[in-house]
Amino acid sequence: GRTALIIAVENSHTEIVKVLLKYPGINVNLQDDEGDTALTIAANKGHLAIVKELVKRPGIDFNLQNKDGDTALTFAANQGHLAIVKELVKRPGIDFNLQDEDGDTALIYAAIFGHLAIVKELLKHEGINVNKQDTGGSTALMLAANKGHLAIVKELLKYEINVNLQGNSGSTALIIAVDNGHTEIVKALIDYPRIDFNLQDRCKMTALKYAEMLSLIHI
Repeated sequence: GRTALIIAVENSHTEIVKVLLKYPGINVNLQDDEGDTALTIAANKGHLAIVKELVKRPGIDFNLQNKDGDTALTFAANQGHLAIVKELVKRPGIDFNLQDEDGDTALIYAAIFGHLAIVKELLKHEGINVNKQDTGGSTALMLAANKGHLAIVKELLKYEINVNLQGNSGSTALIIAVDNGHTEIVKALIDYPRIDFNLQDRCKMTALKYAEMLSLIHI
């Protein structure tokens, strides 16, 4: 069930949250029926002032996951709450690479939804795994390529990234970009030194074969 603290957070009652947090016996890590904590709810809803109050609480667990595997950081990245992401990533012990039930991380969510500033913020931290794959085998690079987020693709390529990772279907970021007709992303990828043009997906198709089939050979 919901605690008084969780209800206060859900209703954006910042002053009540402050009052409740004055009591040393309050457990800020209690989870509701969905597995959410006061912090995950505040991060999801974009309540920055409340997040700032909660993160100061000794013993708060930044990495608790709800039943879907979501954390405060994945919620904030998903929803595009940059200020909350910045507040969370500077906390000791935070795990940047936790995955939800679909295998999505904070970086993957930011890449999917085109949150460039959040991608940049996450990539500042050494603990981030840019090559993490979701349950479909997709990486942040593949998903950004799929969505046509050129700026995010370029940002990811600045780091030690494996551009040749293949998803469950065998597709690479390059194959995905070609298949979706994202010419500028294709250009960015083929300029990367370690790109492998000859990888095939499950259909035995390479990026070049897709380009030919889609009349993109001028790339």
